[in-house]
Amino acid sequence: ELGSVAAARHDGHLLAVALVALVVGAAFLPVLLDRLRRRVALGPSSRRRAVLALGLIVVGLAVAGLASLGGPGAAVRRAYHAFNAPAPLVKTDTRQRLFSLSGSNRSEYWRVAWREVEDHPWFGGGAGSYQRFWLRHRSADLPVRDAHSLYLETLAELGPLGLALLLCALATPLAAIGPARRSPLAAASLGAYVAFLVHAGIDWDWEMTAVTLAALVCGIALLLAARGAETRPLGRGTRIAGVGLAALLGTVAIVGFAGNRAETAAADALEGSRLGDAAADARQ
Repeated sequence: ELGSVAAARHDGHLLAVALVALVVGAAFLPVLLDRLRRRVALGPSSRRRAVLALGLIVVGLAVAGLASLGGPGAAVRRAYHAFNAPAPLVKTDTRQRLFSLSGSNRSEYWRVAWREVEDHPWFGGGAGSYQRFWLRHRSADLPVRDAHSLYLETLAELGPLGLALLLCALATPLAAIGPARRSPLAAASLGAYVAFLVHAGIDWDWEMTAVTLAALVCGIALLLAARGAETRPLGRGTRIAGVGLAALLGTVAIVGFAGNRAETAAADALEGSRLGDAAADARQ
C-alpha cells in the first residue's frame, strides 16, 4: 500500500506539472497567434486556397474513414451499438475507457428523462424531480440523480419555458461574437465556451463549480471584448423593464432555492427516521 501511495503521489506531481504547462500554453497561444497573423499577412486568394485545401483534407479523411467501416450506414450502426454497450472496466488499463464510444448508460438516462417530458409536457415535473422519476421508471439498479444532459433534464423538470430561459441565458455571450472577433482572446474564449455548451448536453458539468465558473468567465470575456464596438445605449424605459425582469427572475430563483433546500432536508430527515422534521420541511 505504501508503494502504491508513493506511485500515486509521483503521478499526481507529474499531472500537476503537465496541467500548469498546458494552462500557461493556452494563455499565451492566442497572443502568439495574433502576432503571427500580423506578421504573416495572407491575401484573399491565399486564404481561399488554404481553406479549400483544408476542406479537401477533412473530406478525404472522412471518406477514407467511412470506407474502412463499410459505408455510412455501417458506421452509424457500429456507433449506435458502441454507444449503448457497457463501459469497459478501467482497473487494469485506463486507455480502454479513453478510446471507448460507450455512453455509460446515457441512453437509458435520456429515455427516462424523455418519458418525464411526455408525462409533464408543459410545466415539467418540478425542480429536482428527475431523481424520483428515475427511481420509478429505471430498468437498471443505478443510483442516478441527473439525466446527464443539462438541456434534456431542464426540459423534463422545468418544461419548455424553463429550457427557453436557460438557452437565452447561455446564448447571450454568443451574440457578442461579431463585435468581439477582432480581440486576440475571442477565439480561445469562444472555443472554451462552446466546448462547455456541447459537453453539458451529455454530462452533468453544470454541477461542477470550477468547470461552470471557467465557462462563464469565457462567456463574460466575449461580452467584454465586444464592448469596444459602438452600441446603441438603452433607453430609460428599457432599463427599468430589464431591472424589473431581473428582479422577478431573481425572486423566483431565491424561492426555488429555498424550496430545494427544504426538499433536501426533508429527504435527509426521512432517511434518518425523523418523521416530524421531515413533515415540517415538506410543509416549508
